[in-house]
Amino acid sequence: MKKFLLIFICCAVLGCYSVDVKKENPKKLNLAKYKTIQLGWIDFPAGLWKQFRFNNQGEWQKAIYQLNAGDLKKYFTRALPGSKKILGPTRGNPMRGDLLIKFDYLSYEANFVTGQTAPDRLNLRVEMYDVKRGRKIYSALLGLDSYRPGPGDWSVYRLEGRIAMEIRNLADFIGDKF
Repeated sequence: MKKFLLIFICCAVLGCYSVDVKKENPKKLNLAKYKTIQLGWIDFPAGLWKQFRFNNQGEWQKAIYQLNAGDLKKYFTRALPGSKKILGPTRGNPMRGDLLIKFDYLSYEANFVTGQTAPDRLNLRVEMYDVKRGRKIYSALLGLDSYRPGPGDWSVYRLEGRIAMEIRNLADFIGDKF
């Protein structure tokens, strides 16, 4: 019981996130020297609107825009310490700032559609580029779960809420590298 209570307190105080690191190179990375961060765009396929039960493709594209333009920047701003300046997110991944963080959508495991209680999972490739030196310094294949202990900004009973939790987990995971 004491062990469970200790784990619960650590999660509440430190903030836990659910990220499955499938592949990462390098495993240890210190990004503290980067002050201006350019965020890329998570480009979800336009055709997923039917699978995710949106009324039309326009509603789906609005939701994806809000998740990128709103939640991605908000959660990265919270997760990155100190005087970091966050640019974007921007489609096309322009080489601005000190560090570019690029996201490539791989797949989405949607358990909510089938009525399961298991978390959804967003699978992404994440690459980071040192803009001034013009070279890739990090790459990873990540599985981001829609689960996160504690309160969130969205209802996890909506798809947008689940994806927002996955983005929040992504931001905290990357924030730990600074």
